[in-house]
Amino acid sequence: MKDITGLSIKELETLIAKATKRLSTLREKATTQFMDTFTAEMNDDGDLLLNIDEHYAKFCGMQQIYYQNYNGGWYKRITGLNKKRVDGYSLKGHFVDGQLHWVSPGLYVHCGIGGSRKHQNKYFSVFILHEDGNITSLVTEIEGRDWAVQLWPAIDAYFEGRTHE
Repeated sequence: MKDITGLSIKELETLIAKATKRLSTLREKATTQFMDTFTAEMNDDGDLLLNIDEHYAKFCGMQQIYYQNYNGGWYKRITGLNKKRVDGYSLKGHFVDGQLHWVSPGLYVHCGIGGSRKHQNKYFSVFILHEDGNITSLVTEIEGRDWAVQLWPAIDAYFEGRTHE
Protein backbone atom coordinates (compact mmCIF):
# COMPACT_ATOMS: atom_id res chain seq x y z
CA MET A 1 0.00 0.00 0.00
CA LYS A 2 1.27 3.44 -0.91
CA ASP A 3 2.03 5.99 1.85
CA ILE A 4 -0.01 9.08 1.00
CA THR A 5 0.96 11.27 3.97
CA GLY A 6 3.56 13.22 1.99
CA LEU A 7 1.44 13.81 -1.13
CA SER A 8 0.31 17.25 -2.20
CA ILE A 9 -3.36 18.17 -2.66
CA LYS A 10 -2.95 17.91 -6.44
CA GLU A 11 -1.37 14.46 -6.16
CA LEU A 12 -4.16 13.31 -3.83
CA GLU A 13 -6.81 14.61 -6.25
CA THR A 14 -5.14 12.74 -9.10
CA LEU A 15 -4.98 9.56 -7.02
CA ILE A 16 -8.67 9.88 -6.09
CA ALA A 17 -9.65 10.52 -9.72
CA LYS A 18 -7.79 7.38 -10.84
CA ALA A 19 -9.39 5.29 -8.09
CA THR A 20 -12.85 6.65 -8.94
CA LYS A 21 -12.35 5.84 -12.63
CA ARG A 22 -11.14 2.33 -11.75
CA LEU A 23 -14.16 1.74 -9.50
CA SER A 24 -16.49 2.94 -12.25
CA THR A 25 -14.84 0.58 -14.75
CA LEU A 26 -15.16 -2.36 -12.35
CA ARG A 27 -18.85 -1.57 -11.72
CA GLU A 28 -19.54 -1.32 -15.47
CA LYS A 29 -17.81 -4.66 -16.01
CA ALA A 30 -19.82 -6.27 -13.20
CA THR A 31 -23.06 -4.80 -14.58
CA THR A 32 -22.22 -6.18 -18.03
CA GLN A 33 -21.53 -9.61 -16.50
CA PHE A 34 -24.78 -9.36 -14.54
CA MET A 35 -26.81 -8.49 -17.64
CA ASP A 36 -25.11 -11.23 -19.69
CA THR A 37 -26.52 -13.80 -17.27
CA PHE A 38 -30.00 -12.25 -17.07
CA THR A 39 -32.99 -13.41 -19.07
CA ALA A 40 -36.59 -12.70 -18.14
CA GLU A 41 -39.96 -12.86 -19.75
CA MET A 42 -41.71 -9.53 -20.31
CA ASN A 43 -45.49 -9.14 -20.52
CA ASP A 44 -47.52 -6.62 -22.55
CA ASP A 45 -47.56 -4.19 -19.58
CA GLY A 46 -43.75 -4.07 -19.53
CA ASP A 47 -43.47 -6.08 -16.30
CA LEU A 48 -40.67 -8.60 -15.86
CA LEU A 49 -41.19 -12.16 -14.67
CA LEU A 50 -38.55 -12.58 -11.98
CA ASN A 51 -37.82 -13.28 -8.35
CA ILE A 52 -36.78 -9.81 -7.20
CA ASP A 53 -34.97 -11.16 -4.14
CA GLU A 54 -32.75 -13.52 -6.14
CA HIS A 55 -32.25 -10.89 -8.85
CA TYR A 56 -31.16 -8.18 -6.38
CA ALA A 57 -28.98 -10.60 -4.37
CA LYS A 58 -27.15 -11.62 -7.54
CA PHE A 59 -26.64 -7.96 -8.50
CA CYS A 60 -25.31 -7.12 -5.01
CA GLY A 61 -22.88 -10.03 -5.18
CA MET A 62 -21.45 -8.88 -8.50
CA GLN A 63 -21.24 -5.24 -7.36
CA GLN A 64 -19.81 -6.19 -3.93
CA ILE A 65 -22.72 -4.42 -2.20
CA TYR A 66 -23.65 -5.62 1.28
CA TYR A 67 -26.68 -7.92 1.12
CA GLN A 68 -28.12 -9.77 4.10
CA ASN A 69 -31.51 -11.44 4.45
CA TYR A 70 -30.56 -14.02 7.08
CA ASN A 71 -33.48 -12.99 9.33
CA GLY A 72 -35.83 -11.98 6.55
CA GLY A 73 -36.34 -8.78 4.64
CA TRP A 74 -38.70 -7.04 2.29
CA TYR A 75 -38.98 -5.00 -0.91
CA LYS A 76 -41.25 -2.05 -1.57
CA ARG A 77 -41.89 -0.36 -4.93
CA ILE A 78 -41.85 3.37 -4.24
CA THR A 79 -44.40 5.61 -5.96
CA GLY A 80 -43.84 8.79 -3.93
CA LEU A 81 -43.19 10.34 -0.54
CA ASN A 82 -45.46 11.51 2.27
CA LYS A 83 -43.24 13.93 4.18
CA LYS A 84 -45.88 14.41 6.85
CA ARG A 85 -44.46 11.18 8.29
CA VAL A 86 -40.83 10.57 9.28
CA ASP A 87 -40.90 6.79 9.42
CA GLY A 88 -41.36 3.96 6.92
CA TYR A 89 -44.92 5.12 6.26
CA SER A 90 -43.42 8.17 4.52
CA LEU A 91 -42.59 5.86 1.60
CA LYS A 92 -45.66 5.54 -0.61
CA GLY A 93 -45.99 2.35 -2.60
CA HIS A 94 -46.62 -1.33 -2.21
CA PHE A 95 -44.65 -4.28 -0.90
CA VAL A 96 -43.37 -6.81 -3.42
CA ASP A 97 -43.21 -10.49 -2.63
CA GLY A 98 -39.76 -12.05 -2.97
CA GLN A 99 -41.15 -14.93 -5.04
CA LEU A 100 -41.28 -15.43 -8.80
CA HIS A 101 -43.95 -13.12 -10.23
CA TRP A 102 -44.47 -10.09 -12.50
CA VAL A 103 -42.48 -7.09 -11.28
CA SER A 104 -42.80 -3.56 -12.63
CA PRO A 105 -39.71 -1.53 -13.45
CA GLY A 106 -39.25 1.43 -11.11
CA LEU A 107 -37.81 2.53 -7.79
CA TYR A 108 -37.49 0.02 -4.94
CA VAL A 109 -36.43 -0.01 -1.32
CA HIS A 110 -34.91 -3.17 0.10
CA CYS A 111 -34.75 -3.91 3.83
CA GLY A 112 -32.28 -6.64 4.65
CA ILE A 113 -32.33 -8.08 8.14
CA GLY A 114 -29.04 -9.57 9.30
CA GLY A 115 -27.29 -10.21 12.59
CA SER A 116 -28.34 -12.88 15.03
CA ARG A 117 -31.88 -13.86 15.92
CA LYS A 118 -31.62 -11.92 19.21
CA HIS A 119 -29.69 -8.92 17.88
CA GLN A 120 -31.04 -8.18 14.44
CA ASN A 121 -29.64 -5.41 12.25
CA LYS A 122 -31.69 -3.79 9.50
CA TYR A 123 -30.01 -2.35 6.42
CA PHE A 124 -31.86 -0.33 3.82
CA SER A 125 -31.00 0.36 0.20
CA VAL A 126 -32.65 2.04 -2.77
CA PHE A 127 -32.33 0.82 -6.34
CA ILE A 128 -33.90 1.25 -9.76
CA LEU A 129 -35.12 -1.79 -11.66
CA HIS A 130 -34.92 -0.80 -15.33
CA GLU A 131 -37.12 -2.05 -18.17
CA ASP A 132 -34.31 -4.31 -19.41
CA GLY A 133 -33.88 -5.89 -15.97
CA ASN A 134 -30.72 -3.98 -15.15
CA ILE A 135 -30.36 -2.52 -11.67
CA THR A 136 -28.90 0.82 -10.66
CA SER A 137 -28.07 1.14 -6.98
CA LEU A 138 -28.76 4.61 -5.59
CA VAL A 139 -28.20 4.11 -1.85
CA THR A 140 -26.65 1.20 0.03
CA GLU A 141 -26.29 0.25 3.68
CA ILE A 142 -28.43 2.88 5.40
CA GLU A 143 -29.26 1.99 8.98
CA GLY A 144 -30.65 3.70 12.06
CA ARG A 145 -34.00 4.79 13.41
CA ASP A 146 -34.27 7.61 10.84
CA TRP A 147 -33.58 5.31 7.90
CA ALA A 148 -36.61 6.46 5.89
CA VAL A 149 -35.64 10.14 6.10
CA GLN A 150 -32.09 9.22 5.06
CA LEU A 151 -33.55 7.72 1.87
CA TRP A 152 -35.59 10.81 0.94
CA PRO A 153 -32.84 12.63 -1.03
CA ALA A 154 -32.30 9.66 -3.36
CA ILE A 155 -36.05 9.16 -3.80
CA ASP A 156 -36.61 12.88 -4.45
CA ALA A 157 -33.79 12.89 -7.01
CA TYR A 158 -35.27 9.88 -8.79
CA PHE A 159 -38.72 11.43 -9.12
CA GLU A 160 -37.28 14.86 -9.96
CA GLY A 161 -35.30 13.28 -12.81
CA ARG A 162 -38.39 11.44 -14.07
CA THR A 163 -40.37 14.68 -14.36
CA HIS A 164 -37.69 16.22 -16.60
CA GLU A 165 -37.50 13.31 -19.05
